[in-house]
Amino acid sequence: MPALNPGAYLYCFWVDGLRVADPRNRQVKNGFPGLSSILRIPGPPLSEPRGVAHVHVYRGSGGGLRRLHVYTPAGYEKRRGPWPVLYLLHGSSDSDRDWLELGQAGEILDRLVAERRAKPMLLVMPDGHPYPSLDVSTRARNLDALAADLRNHIMPLAERNYHASSRPSQRAIAGASMGGVQALHLAARRPADLSAVAAFSAPGDVPAGPALRQAWPPQRKILPEPVFWLACGREDEFLPHAEKVADYLRQTGRTIHWALTGGAHSWATWREHLELFLPRLFP
Repeated sequence: MPALNPGAYLYCFWVDGLRVADPRNRQVKNGFPGLSSILRIPGPPLSEPRGVAHVHVYRGSGGGLRRLHVYTPAGYEKRRGPWPVLYLLHGSSDSDRDWLELGQAGEILDRLVAERRAKPMLLVMPDGHPYPSLDVSTRARNLDALAADLRNHIMPLAERNYHASSRPSQRAIAGASMGGVQALHLAARRPADLSAVAAFSAPGDVPAGPALRQAWPPQRKILPEPVFWLACGREDEFLPHAEKVADYLRQTGRTIHWALTGGAHSWATWREHLELFLPRLFP
């Protein structure tokens, strides 16, 4: 077996047909398929995070308790703000922890800032499952609940507690897989509020919910809209769908940046996508 590149990887054991995490590894991912253990391979280009991850629990629009993570970059405490902010969404089997633990978003951001390839910014990572169901038929209701949380709780919390900017030119949204679909549709609801939207490995439509052509119909006149940045790996099962999303949005007259990279439907691929996307933000 070839040596693994630096990064975070998931593994588990199957014992008599039962999926179990490594009992000797305290680093665990609590996902919907079941528990997985996390293996971290140290080394460049990733390192230990220089910033700080903060955890918040709030009461969401549906009345239940919700959780989110906020990553403040190195040097955050030296100035008050307002700070540019990227709202970063996870996939269907993940949680608000996973962009930090598996996507290593904090390390990637800090390194790019240190290399002067990206601007310092806040990373706000909410739980993308506010509706208490994983069934595909509930995805539209889940999107509605997330939109309400983003507008009424998540953005106000980031602006109040972390001096996140409320200016559209200083706000962006991105996501991987299900989170990429959510980013595309959330941005469509208030397109003038964001400067950029990114979707990594995202098929575009909400299952049993709104289609992309409903969310982003052809432009009839020039209005303030975000720039689109779309990416997918060559070995990703969703590549044909992601290409259709890029083609459709391009045909509607919108500004599209498309990146075809190596990799499959995995965190290793999305880490690469995030590294390509962050330098494009907030010019």
